[in-house]
Amino acid sequence: METLTEFSPGEKRALISLIHSRIEEKLRDQLPTREDFSELKSIVQELARSQQELAQAQKHTEKELRNLARQVGGLSDRLGGSLEDLSYDVLPACIEKYHGIEVDELGRDFIPFYLDSESIWMPDKRQRKKGFTCLSLTERSSKEKESD
Repeated sequence: METLTEFSPGEKRALISLIHSRIEEKLRDQLPTREDFSELKSIVQELARSQQELAQAQKHTEKELRNLARQVGGLSDRLGGSLEDLSYDVLPACIEKYHGIEVDELGRDFIPFYLDSESIWMPDKRQRKKGFTCLSLTERSSKEKESD
């Protein structure tokens, strides 16, 4: 390879100028331009606007969800109360018809009970002794069992 010393001063300047222009050309192709930065800036601004809109939409959705939860809770309370009131009218006759147990009075107490595979056992308040009455889920009769 020849060295620059073998070129005349005019050839050296021309060669250096050519190399310099090729380097600038390559850099221009690889480095971002002012237009590239402007385009990126507008994209970032649009993303920021979209993010703000999404944040507002999420706040609105959360507010509406809380409102819906309150409405469902109120509906549940009203429907539950209505079903309970209806059961006071219908349940005694159903228990007597399907299980042969006459129910004198329904109360609004918590009643402890336990289940086995075919029965519901609950305290029998009519008995003087400690015992449980069984509502059979498979038969139309009831049984009694002494508790310990």
